[in-house]
Amino acid sequence: MTHSRSVARLEGGAAVLKIGGFTKRETEHRIGLAEKGLAVSRAAVERGLLPGGGAGLLQLRSVAASSLNHGGLNSPGWRILVAALADPARQLCENSGQAPSLEELETQASIGQCFDLVAHRYGDVAAGVADSARVVETAMSAAVDTTIRFLDLL
Repeated sequence: MTHSRSVARLEGGAAVLKIGGFTKRETEHRIGLAEKGLAVSRAAVERGLLPGGGAGLLQLRSVAASSLNHGGLNSPGWRILVAALADPARQLCENSGQAPSLEELETQASIGQCFDLVAHRYGDVAAGVADSARVVETAMSAAVDTTIRFLDLL
């Protein structure tokens, strides 16, 4: 089957998922997981994909940091946002027992490489994990809203 034919079948096709479990509660849980997966897939089709594992946010961090360094945006909220953009990648590495430095992660992300937590090496972002752009956008929006509320309390 050719690539274009495969894509056409994915775009216009339908699928039937048979989801079951040993108990009603287990079945409901599995249905919920399938619905979440479907929602993320639809969001990815709608808005596209970003490099996963925090690599996309590290790339954004370097752009935001350059704006911060050039004096364009030097507010406390902007500094908090720039610092927070590294946390997803850092936390994933920490959870996997790996400890590449933040500088190393950022350098590799800038050239399209991300840290493969399973193989414990850097690899091509395109071949690795991807995040839905819509999910990342929603998370960033919530983080900015929370930061604004926090700074208003000070």
